[in-house]
Amino acid sequence: MPRNRSPRRAHLVLTTLAASALLAGCGDDGGDEADDVETVIVTASVPTDVSTEVPTDATTDVTTDEGSPDPSDDPFADYVGRDCLIVPPAGSLTPPEAETSYDAGTAGFAIELSDGSTNCLTFSVDGEEVGTWEPGELAVEIGEETQGFTLTLTDYSEDGVDDISAGEGDPFIGLQYEGNYFADSLHTGCTTVLLDVTPTSSAGTFTCAAIESFAGGPWNGDSTDLTVVSAVGHWNITTG
Repeated sequence: MPRNRSPRRAHLVLTTLAASALLAGCGDDGGDEADDVETVIVTASVPTDVSTEVPTDATTDVTTDEGSPDPSDDPFADYVGRDCLIVPPAGSLTPPEAETSYDAGTAGFAIELSDGSTNCLTFSVDGEEVGTWEPGELAVEIGEETQGFTLTLTDYSEDGVDDISAGEGDPFIGLQYEGNYFADSLHTGCTTVLLDVTPTSSAGTFTCAAIESFAGGPWNGDSTDLTVVSAVGHWNITTG
């Protein structure tokens, strides 16, 4: 805090008395003559800069950053390392040149609903179709009436493979949970990372936020007033 300064001005009065000498003259007539006596008073104002510190009760405001995220607020913290959050190993982004069918696979996701509930789900299928590749589009569908995951990852580039080869594409994702179907109908609530697509395998991860419930879907799910606040998951499918 800046110091307060209180100026003081000292006034010095100097008084000078000038007296004229009294001259006495002797005339022939013997009379006395006296000169007038003049008194001159000179007053001078001399400023003096005197600095005085004024004590202050300075205080220091200490603010606490309450906006920092608390790791304990992560709704999926307890699920880290479990099968629902496993990231599949990266493979090769070399899409098949012909139509391909995948007949085994696993998938899983951790989900948080708008009522605050969370869960960690995993499911697998072996011996039946779980995915297909058609030039420019990957489709995955793993699950059943109670829980499931469906994905359509479409490449809209002119040659049909550029986006997929870059691990990108336009995703549509649907989640079946406790018999209810939640879907990213506008293709704006979910993102994917394609880790692998070949004639014999495909894998990737996905995240979703704020997706709503609809009746229908691959497993004829019901609708609910609840929404998916967030979901994180993966898929990993193969063909024999």
